[in-house]
Amino acid sequence: TDTTHLSEDTILDCLEDLVESAYGQTMFGCHDATRSIGITGDISFVELAGPQVVLRLEGAFWHRRATVLGRAAIWLNARMPEVTDVTVEEKE
Repeated sequence: TDTTHLSEDTILDCLEDLVESAYGQTMFGCHDATRSIGITGDISFVELAGPQVVLRLEGAFWHRRATVLGRAAIWLNARMPEVTDVTVEEKE
């Protein structure tokens, strides 16, 4: 996998690649197979703060949310090595 520079656009592209990957098709609720067993989970980009990426997780996942976040962090860091931290949006 090629690496790329860190920007909002590349984060959005990488998240789309993650969701559409063979792995993502087992984890996110936008696919028929996962929806059919009650997985409704979605991941979205919230903010880029320097080298830190903030994401939003919504819906029901099979995996713990910490696992989903960790795997997204690994995916993003593999493509954009400048990423130092991936967190979930704080609920107010």
